[in-house]
Amino acid sequence: MTHAFFKACLFLGAGAVLHALQGEEDMRNMGALARRLPFTFATFLAGTLALCGIPPFAGFFSKDEILWQAWSAQGGSPWLWLVGLAASGLTAFYMFRAIYLTFFGTSRVAERLQAGVHEPPPSMSIVLAVLAVGPLVAGFIGMPGVLRELLGVSAPFYSFLAPMFPRRLPSITLRAPRSR
Repeated sequence: MTHAFFKACLFLGAGAVLHALQGEEDMRNMGALARRLPFTFATFLAGTLALCGIPPFAGFFSKDEILWQAWSAQGGSPWLWLVGLAASGLTAFYMFRAIYLTFFGTSRVAERLQAGVHEPPPSMSIVLAVLAVGPLVAGFIGMPGVLRELLGVSAPFYSFLAPMFPRRLPSITLRAPRSR
């Protein structure tokens, strides 16, 4: 659920930038759009912070849980954790690179497009706002058990769904195929 919020926010944010630049897709032809598209920039930044796992966004809780399970679960290992951590680092790198190329630096927007740069219409803006706020709220819905205990809070939605998921997954024994 959390991943869906921030990925949808990022895709719609990219769509808002494409809309503002009349279909221009190359980030190398953008830049300095934060002042001209402040709402789009804010929502795209919220989606990026969530995807990169920055607290208190939902991505922090989900990435933390994934990395913890990669380390501590049966079949997990420090190497698996390290691969997950490296992938998270690469994600953060390319997302902030996209933000820098699109919203900061010098403007590389073609002269013919300069006058038409505008924020998205309400049909996109309202959805962008909901998708940007979602990752801020959604992480607390299914807050991992360790954090709930440390903070002394309850997560009603998480507790509501708990009976549907087994505490431990059944073990599966793999057998070699029978020889004929």
